[in-house]
Amino acid sequence: MHLVDVTLFFAPHSGGVKRYLLAKRSWFSAQPKHRHTLLVPGARDRVREPGLVELGGFPQLRVNGGYRVPLRVDRWSRVLRELAPDVIEAADPYHLAWVALGVADRLGIPAVAFAHSDLARLFADRFAPAIGRAAGRYLRQLYNRFDCVLAPSRLIAERL
Repeated sequence: MHLVDVTLFFAPHSGGVKRYLLAKRSWFSAQPKHRHTLLVPGARDRVREPGLVELGGFPQLRVNGGYRVPLRVDRWSRVLRELAPDVIEAADPYHLAWVALGVADRLGIPAVAFAHSDLARLFADRFAPAIGRAAGRYLRQLYNRFDCVLAPSRLIAERL
């Protein structure tokens, strides 16, 4: 089995999602019948190490961590198809999640989402309750399209 993870949340100084993905990668490295690939934004196109693929050419956000936002989703779709996964997991609910769904549908394979945080509550607290409700509707629409949605805690699972 070949699992490919895609996420925006993988940057030089990022936090929990990156730690989770690196721990998962470590676990998979000891599984002889399974393969794991991370497809993440980077400064340039490169295979940083076997199974860690960076796609470059994206602007770096002016926020902590050095995050990059891929604008050319057609490149992501092409590379994801070329990796020939058996399962795709999206680790954030933004545009790469939609790319993962499209490629999974095209390849006829399962798509999994990992809801790492309560984004609707975060938006409600930071901006306004109405924005939180809109985020909640968006997340329901997105996550209902996945074959499986994972959560890091019982609290997040209950909120989903």
